[in-house]
Amino acid sequence: MEILEETVREDAEAFPSVLPTQRDADHKAWVTIQIGCDNSCAFCIVPSVRGPEISRPFGEKVAEVESLAADGVTEVTLLGQNVNSYGRDLTLRLRSLDAGPADTFEAGEVWASDPNRRPRPLFADLLTAIGAVDGIRRVRFTSPHPKDLRPETIEARARHSRGL
Repeated sequence: MEILEETVREDAEAFPSVLPTQRDADHKAWVTIQIGCDNSCAFCIVPSVRGPEISRPFGEKVAEVESLAADGVTEVTLLGQNVNSYGRDLTLRLRSLDAGPADTFEAGEVWASDPNRRPRPLFADLLTAIGAVDGIRRVRFTSPHPKDLRPETIEARARHSRGL
């Protein structure tokens, strides 16, 4: 297990720059938005072999899709072991129009006990941002885990006509 932990840690540090976008066709691309998993399903080995869930930065993913669109890609598939929990490990901003620097919390901090503070639904935000990229006609994703499905994700899909 020690070797596995070292490998996962090294890969995680280099993660954003070492995963190229996969393309099977000129108009489609597979875009990895996270690796690993924090669930402990009895039947699954992913957390043991891929390590904890690590999300790629939001802005980096949007920029990657913009670059793909400029290269002629019209359809992207977002990949992750549990895309519905995308961003849970990233810095979370409060859902507020006037949120300031003091309203930023690191993942894992105890802030949910305050009923006025809610994290942004980052997967819904990612879907919305990627769905708004000029040239992208369809956004797919795999694989969502139902326990992390949020109403905001359903609403984001309903708002967009680009096949989210």
